[in-house]
Amino acid sequence: VLEMPAISYFSRFLRKPDEQGQMQIVGDTEILTIAGPKVVLGEPGMGKSEIVRELGRRLDVQPVDATRFMHSRDPSRFVAAGKPLLIDALDEAVARHEGDAVVLILEQLEDAGLPEFILSCRAREWQSRSATRLRQIYGVEPILFSLEALSRAEASSFLEQRYPTVDVAHVISH
Repeated sequence: VLEMPAISYFSRFLRKPDEQGQMQIVGDTEILTIAGPKVVLGEPGMGKSEIVRELGRRLDVQPVDATRFMHSRDPSRFVAAGKPLLIDALDEAVARHEGDAVVLILEQLEDAGLPEFILSCRAREWQSRSATRLRQIYGVEPILFSLEALSRAEASSFLEQRYPTVDVAHVISH
């Protein structure tokens, strides 16, 4: 029987605009030190859900699926005092419910007392009207974090960690 190695989290970097509109690179856990509504954007399969799960582990908070949150009768039950609400996979909810998903999520956040939150979503599903609605409800601009693609060195490190028997150099060059 082949034993799979214990898979540990692989840290990631994200891009966000600073106060002057210049792009700034931050580590995934730095998100927790930045105040305000936060949205993590990335392409499918880039690791948005992994980041949300890791933040949940660090905060001892269970992330909630966006579809589950938007249909909850009591959205405040997902809020842990003093910790951000972690909402994952808004893009999947949008795919099922068109643009209404963002409106429903924002209504639920309002019903939950406007908690701090971190929301993950595919970049193309997040639209400027979503940010506008969020700004209207929270009174501040949401902070959009874009997940950075892995560099060659990070991809090599990731593959070595996850698949120790694979010829990493061959996979990367291929």
